[in-house]
Amino acid sequence: MTTPDTGVPFGWDRVSGLLAWWGLPAAAEASEMTAHVDRVQMLVAEMNRLFREVSSTQGQVVADTNERLAQALHEAMAARQPSDVMAVQTKLVVGLMESTTAQASAWTKLSQDLHACCSAMVREAGSDATSRPDLTEASAEKAGPKAGDTGKQAAGS
Repeated sequence: MTTPDTGVPFGWDRVSGLLAWWGLPAAAEASEMTAHVDRVQMLVAEMNRLFREVSSTQGQVVADTNERLAQALHEAMAARQPSDVMAVQTKLVVGLMESTTAQASAWTKLSQDLHACCSAMVREAGSDATSRPDLTEASAEKAGPKAGDTGKQAAGS
């Protein structure tokens, strides 16, 4: 149930008409609505890509850690001297620390990438809102008179 050319679900004309009836004249433009939907779809696609990457990284880290633990267990079973046991224990600790570090760096990279992705979308939305005169006028009317305007109105009365 999507339009063949844009992939946007049918019914936006009804939604646009309803939003215009509510007093949102800029929302009545179907092209603007599809632009917003396209931006959200791009954001979702980018977030899915980022989550796939971190999931793949986490899977690789877990596989490497399991391999190290199996190797260390094998070495522990073959150890005959106390120094061999200590060397195996050291390898275990080093392996776990490297695994934890790799996982933490993957999550840090994900959070930085998500921040960059979302902040770019917020900047776009902010620049779109400031470039539209109907939205800036509506927000100015809702804010009320400016601090400098009250003196002018009182003097004129």
